[in-house]
Amino acid sequence: MNKRTCYELLSQKQLCAITRPYADQYPRDHPGYGTPAMFRWTYQPAFPLDRISGSSQEWQSWYARELQMWAEEGTPERFDSLESWELSAPWEEPVIAVEGSDGQFYLWDGTIASGSATPMRR
Repeated sequence: MNKRTCYELLSQKQLCAITRPYADQYPRDHPGYGTPAMFRWTYQPAFPLDRISGSSQEWQSWYARELQMWAEEGTPERFDSLESWELSAPWEEPVIAVEGSDGQFYLWDGTIASGSATPMRR
């Protein structure tokens, strides 16, 4: 059984438990804020990047700030392997996105993978 099949079979309670560690991504006044119990969780094997909040320019700026932060922390190569792998193979691990109170989708987990994705940086 591949990972996609496994996630498709998980119950709402199990998906909620998986998302719990990532619920602290946004402050209370942000549209992407919430507790796992506030959302109905589903697994979607393909989710269009253009549905995730933020323009390509915003994602480029965010990712550039992340790279700068890693360089300042002394680990500029921290995600080099992810970037090179992302360009040669599809991302297989799920990201966690929620539909915010404004109707846009916000990432709880998977920001690095999504931010390094070629379409987000175009």
